[in-house]
Amino acid sequence: SRHLREMIDDILDLSRFEIAEFTLYKEPTALAPLLREAVDMCQGFFHGRPLALQVEIAADLPTLEVDRIRIRQVLLNLLNNAQRFTEAGTVRVEAKRGDGEVVVAVCDTGPGIPAADLPHLFEEFYQADRSLQRQHGGAGLGLAISKRFVEAHGGRIWVESQVSVGST
Repeated sequence: SRHLREMIDDILDLSRFEIAEFTLYKEPTALAPLLREAVDMCQGFFHGRPLALQVEIAADLPTLEVDRIRIRQVLLNLLNNAQRFTEAGTVRVEAKRGDGEVVVAVCDTGPGIPAADLPHLFEEFYQADRSLQRQHGGAGLGLAISKRFVEAHGGRIWVESQVSVGST
């Protein structure tokens, strides 16, 4: 039931974007504590698995005007994907300043994503594994929603991946 509720919430978020009713509630936010809070919420994903969660958050991150709930949701979506597709190894959250911007990355040592799938990952309902026997659930909405939230904040989101090495 929780999974269905989350799917319905994702579809409602997408529909709000489509009908232009979406509003961000931005407020000055210290980014480091927000990121740590999101990571702490995901600790349970990693318990009892041969999967380590590493966190590298720079001390000099600025205070930004963001919608805390939406930015937290983006990080939760990325962490959820990383842990779902990584059987063993590491998932790492990095946050640092770089070239006049803040870069937040979620890196995993999962199976990686074929190059042909990369341009489509942020499309609604896209699944890289479209087989009937796919091992990982999801509706293909998390990354599409994350992209819209990040872009609504004036940011950008992308993926880098290498098959058999992992994804960022």
